[in-house]
Amino acid sequence: MTRRVLVEKRTEAQAGNGETVETWGPAWRDGDGKPIYLYAEKLEGRALERFVAAQSLATTSVVFMFAWAPANQIDPATHRLIYDGRTLEVSGAVEQGQRQGIAVWSSAVARAPEGVGGPA
Repeated sequence: MTRRVLVEKRTEAQAGNGETVETWGPAWRDGDGKPIYLYAEKLEGRALERFVAAQSLATTSVVFMFAWAPANQIDPATHRLIYDGRTLEVSGAVEQGQRQGIAVWSSAVARAPEGVGGPA
């Protein structure tokens, strides 16, 4: 397993004005409070560009295989991945074999800057 990936977990807190504030931080930390990175194999990647509502979007899909461990449970509703400087939204996580690993499907969407891309 050669790819270093940070798993982040979403938390929600109540602001002083009563609004819910969403924050992201490392899902796991060591005894010194430093983020714990997981190592994974990058199984496949796919990139495509498309036009949506006159904006150019580039979508990158990546599947990672993590070692299985009870603590490595990744929930698409509350976790995301940071890999190679990009934030990847988790779309699925499935145990492989009998505790052999966890396959995690993820994707990143990059929007073109305003006024760039899209139909003329």
